[in-house]
Amino acid sequence: MIPGQQNLKILLVRHAPVNPSGYLYGSTDADIERVPLRTSKRLRSKLAHCQTFFSSPALRCIKTYQAVFAKKSLPSQIEEFWEQDFGDWEGLTYSNIPDQGKLSGKDLVEFSPQNGESFLELCQRTQPPLLKIISERKEGEIAIFTHAGVIRSFLALALESKELALKFSVDNLSITGIEALSDGQFSILFVNQTV
Repeated sequence: MIPGQQNLKILLVRHAPVNPSGYLYGSTDADIERVPLRTSKRLRSKLAHCQTFFSSPALRCIKTYQAVFAKKSLPSQIEEFWEQDFGDWEGLTYSNIPDQGKLSGKDLVEFSPQNGESFLELCQRTQPPLLKIISERKEGEIAIFTHAGVIRSFLALALESKELALKFSVDNLSITGIEALSDGQFSILFVNQTV
């Protein structure tokens, strides 16, 4: 990166905790728990310089955005930014998800539950729309309210490694920052920063 050069800063916000909790929600819509006012204020402050906002169409992402920006119009919704589809596992309690044993990084990237999609397929779905956004904006700051799997997909793009991206924790209401550089490369600014 050349000092003084303009790049695009992408701030990725994971939605608030879901309600009811304890279930696997991927492509299944779910409501959220109330976002504490202090957290909303801190998130709003962190995103104060963003010129454009995007979101997954999921209710949990839209409602998180509304909790932070109650007076702003809704963000642009990108259909491809939905969470990974877990197929037959959707809606199961975590204790009822079948144990797959120890999977290698490559196997984990390629694994998909019956009638669901793999992390590899998630990356193939989510990365092209992000690259389109980058090509259209090139500089400034944007925010995307989305899901843990989608955030890991964008980290995979920056890292050029899907296996490494799956090693990151992405907590509810955390922010991950990625910078898209003018030469087509990426810089990871921070991951899973809680407010």
